[in-house]
Amino acid sequence: MISHVLTALSFGIIPILYKTLLLTNVHIVSLLIFSKILIAFFCILLLCIGNNFVNFKKDINFIIKNKISFLYFALIIALTAFVYVFGQYNYFSTLDNYNTNISTVIIACYPAITVVLSYLYFKETITYYQLLGLIFIFSGLVLLIN
Repeated sequence: MISHVLTALSFGIIPILYKTLLLTNVHIVSLLIFSKILIAFFCILLLCIGNNFVNFKKDINFIIKNKISFLYFALIIALTAFVYVFGQYNYFSTLDNYNTNISTVIIACYPAITVVLSYLYFKETITYYQLLGLIFIFSGLVLLIN
């Protein structure tokens, strides 16, 4: 449960830090590049700590051993990277042009999209509580936008 709270705290602080940089006239693309370089650095650092490198090697061996198509793997990774960068660019653009308190709440509705896409793509079931949550999310959006 502590990790949930720390994640929520981190995700709550990040838009404030990004908006602070955007208010100093840092260009959106520069912010995107700098933040991703730092994320890559910290990921490499994490890779060197503990068993992470061993796990990384196991994953690479699993991909090779199970003959997962390199093209398929590369395509999924490239598509993920594209969608992530596209989303981050639009996220920074939204923070730059709109009030942080409104835009962040609207953007934070992405789990609703994940639930719907998981239902459509993976045929996952939507529970009563998830459906109720979706209704609350979309109702909140209507109230927020009006």
